[in-house]
Amino acid sequence: MIHSDEHAQEIFWIQRRLLFLESLDDVVKSGGDSRDAEDLGTYFKNVETVQDLVERLKEIYGDDLK
Repeated sequence: MIHSDEHAQEIFWIQRRLLFLESLDDVVKSGGDSRDAEDLGTYFKNVETVQDLVERLKEIYGDDLK
């Protein structure tokens, strides 16, 4: 399979979402408070929610995203 620029962008955003979720899990495990979680959400704003991730993928694939 040939990796295209679109695939590289998709991988980047999915990895970024995963990093956000892992970081959020670490905050919870370490007893962090809601302010810590909000700070993470701000830092990972482009992938904070699943809908944010879908929007990033739509930016890459446009109408080809099904």
